[in-house]
Amino acid sequence: MNRVILIISLAVSWAAPAAAGIPSTATLKGIDLYRSEQLTARRVSEALGAKVALYLDRVNAGPAERRQADRIKADIEDGLRKLGKFAFVSMHMSR
Repeated sequence: MNRVILIISLAVSWAAPAAAGIPSTATLKGIDLYRSEQLTARRVSEALGAKVALYLDRVNAGPAERRQADRIKADIEDGLRKLGKFAFVSMHMSR
């Protein structure tokens, strides 16, 4: 059985960097898959796009919503694991 590493990278853009404690205005720019022949970014977006949007919304809400954002991130990673046979799954958001 082939096992691959799947790392999801969410690229976001925003108007200006958020200072500590101030909500962000980041918007989703795209989803990138690293080293996966089992999934496409489109498939991930179709299956988990709503959760990704919710995750970004909670991240944008600021530090007070960090725990909820972390739970949503874990849900997204669990959902990704169910979409294929992967040795490692991790989601990272870059700004």
